[in-house]
Amino acid sequence: MGYIVVGNDLESKMIEIRDIMVVWRGTMLPSKWYEEMQRDLEPLGYKEAKVERGFSRIYKSKSISTRYNKTSALEQVIEEIKRLTKFYKSTGEKVSVTVTGHSLDDILALLNTYAAAMRFPTLLINFISFGAPRVGNMAFRDELHHRGVKALNYNRIRSSPSNAGYCHYLHV
Repeated sequence: MGYIVVGNDLESKMIEIRDIMVVWRGTMLPSKWYEEMQRDLEPLGYKEAKVERGFSRIYKSKSISTRYNKTSALEQVIEEIKRLTKFYKSTGEKVSVTVTGHSLDDILALLNTYAAAMRFPTLLINFISFGAPRVGNMAFRDELHHRGVKALNYNRIRSSPSNAGYCHYLHV
């Protein structure tokens, strides 16, 4: 579903920060979009922020009987960010995290951005959006803003394959 990459030494010295990039792939089929697009909101566990149940379920689901998600995407990514941040900070480097995705996986990237901002309040967190539909309530957006998340939104990407009428582009 995604990748985590780290800026190389030359780039990091040039920009004076080590960037950890989390990239979520946009590979869902239209039928998966339909299945997961549920407009019922559920709490994320922080203040009044809520997101759509179907998207939250993808991000938080896990199963001990499978090879790849014995732990959830949320747990896997947060643990790796924690590990990499600790390593690079121990070398005296300043660290940032940039999270991005496309289409459905842009929503996972946004949920990941939110989780990272909540768990690492002193870390510089960036979000680059490529066509995410609206996924949460105003409290969700406000919480990202109050946590200092920097967002860049490319909002002229095709809408979701299964429900173009629903796709309202995110403006964080």
